[in-house]
Amino acid sequence: MNGFFAFDYPGEPFQLFGTKHLIVIAIEAAVILWLFLGWKNPTEAGKRRMRYLLAAILFVGESAWHIWSIAGGTWTLTYHLPLHICSIMVWMSIVMLLTRSYPIYEFAYFIGIAGALQAFLTPEAGQYGLWHFRAVQTVVVHGTLIIIPIYMSLKEGFRPTGKSFLRVEVGVNAYMIVVYFSTWRWAATTCSSCASRRPPRCWTCSGPGRGISFRWKRSALRSSSCCTCRGWSKTCAPAEPRRQRRIDRNRKLHSVKR
Repeated sequence: MNGFFAFDYPGEPFQLFGTKHLIVIAIEAAVILWLFLGWKNPTEAGKRRMRYLLAAILFVGESAWHIWSIAGGTWTLTYHLPLHICSIMVWMSIVMLLTRSYPIYEFAYFIGIAGALQAFLTPEAGQYGLWHFRAVQTVVVHGTLIIIPIYMSLKEGFRPTGKSFLRVEVGVNAYMIVVYFSTWRWAATTCSSCASRRPPRCWTCSGPGRGISFRWKRSALRSSSCCTCRGWSKTCAPAEPRRQRRIDRNRKLHSVKR
C-alpha cells in the first residue's frame, strides 16, 4: 500500500494507450454497454441506489485526491481550487444525483462528457502510472463523469433539448469570464506549475470536425480543459513573459517610428 500512495513513485510513468490504459478504457466501455443493453427495467429503489453509488464514487475520489495532496505537501490554492471544468462538474454532479436536478444535467450532458472524455483518454497523471493512486483516481473520477449523464439519460428519463444547448452555451461563456478574473492574480504561479505536466489532448491530433459548428467545438472542447491553466494561452500566459512581450512590441513600434 505504501507504493500505491507513494509521492516519490518508483514505478513507470503513465503510458498513454498502453496495455493498462486500454484495460481501463475497456472497463468503461463495458459499463456503458451494460447501461444500454444489460440493465433492463430497473426499479425505483435500484435507480436510487445507483445514483447514491455514483455520487459516493465522485465524493470519495475527489476528497481522497485533496487529502493525498495535503498529506504530501503539494496542495496549493492555485492548482487545487475547483475551477477546472471537471472539478466543478464533480461537485455539481453529486448534487444532481442526490436531487435529480435537470439544469445540472444539461451541463453534465453537454460539457461534463466533453471535458471528462478528454481527461479520461489523456489522463493528467504525469509520473504516476497505473496502478498508482493518482492514476486510478484520475481515470475513475473522469470515467464516472462520463457515465453519469449517460445513466441519467437512459435510466432516469432525462433528455437534453435545443434550449438546453443554448443555456449551456450561455452558462459556459459566463463561467469562462468568472474564471478569467478569478485566476488572473494567480496566472503566473498556476501555469508555471502545470505547464510541464499538461498532456496532449485529443483535438491536437484530430482533423477538422464535420457536422458540428466551430463555435460549439470551441465552447465544449476548450471549456473542458481551460481552467485554471489548461486551456486558453491568452488567459493563462505567465505574467512576466506576457509583460515582456508587450515591452518588446512597444520597442519595435518606437524603432519603426524613428
